[in-house]
Amino acid sequence: DDYLTLCEVVVEGTKGGNENLSKGRPTEQSSTGWGGSSGRGVDGNKDRNYGGNSCTHTNKGVGQWWKVDIHPGLVNHVDVYNRKDCCSERLNKVQVYRIHQGKEHLCGEISGANKNKQSHRISCGNQPATGIKLKTTRDDYLTLCEVVVEGTKGGNENLSKGRPTEQSSTGWGGSSGRGVDGNKDLNYSGKSCTHTNKGVGQWWQVDIQDGTVNTVVVHNRQDCCTERLNGVEVVVRDGKKDHVCGKISGAKKGTKSHVVNCGNTFGKHVILRTTRDDYLTLCEVEVVGVQH
Repeated sequence: DDYLTLCEVVVEGTKGGNENLSKGRPTEQSSTGWGGSSGRGVDGNKDRNYGGNSCTHTNKGVGQWWKVDIHPGLVNHVDVYNRKDCCSERLNKVQVYRIHQGKEHLCGEISGANKNKQSHRISCGNQPATGIKLKTTRDDYLTLCEVVVEGTKGGNENLSKGRPTEQSSTGWGGSSGRGVDGNKDLNYSGKSCTHTNKGVGQWWQVDIQDGTVNTVVVHNRQDCCTERLNGVEVVVRDGKKDHVCGKISGAKKGTKSHVVNCGNTFGKHVILRTTRDDYLTLCEVEVVGVQH
């Protein structure tokens, strides 16, 4: 029996929330038996009895599979609804994959399937995907009564091109906007590379509004001074909170770009800053991720 007083409540997350990326989307499967077409797996009907005509069914075999082409985006988790009138144990050891850039990446494997367990949730770690695939690892049938892929629409895109920029200082006419002009000319005379004055902590920043950052690709100058990029930190900033993605290393002539993984971090700005007493020169910065 008391008062409740709150001076500030900050709810951090991703705008828009998770949504079903699979409902009604195109599907296919390795084979079809007993009329269990692949489209039943995303028809929105979670009837778990096969007589309800809403469960898929393949023939028997190792490596039988079912696939859905989802709305491109970041996949948080996959909920798989299992048949209960018969054969619910068939779902054990079925593997769930996300498909990204034509490659299959394992999210996890289903276990503990029985008639009393309605669904199984497999986490895909908020990773990018254009499709989801379920595959048997035993000699058995694959039957799915509904597959719900939850995540955020969008897919990876360049969040930085043409966006507002600024930098700590400007030297030799190397304005900050050159870093996102879409021109990957790596010679300074092409007038597409940024340039600060010399110093520790020199920085460059791009405003990406609200986005989830997967990777940052930094294109380096080649006509001179390529080693200056060594030790430069790549940071995703959300308000006043900084997430350091990593440092650039191995910068030399012939290595034209460097990819720094930011692990799908949410932020409003991407910052590059020197950790040595040097100039900062960037010929193009591509922030790859999902816009919110």
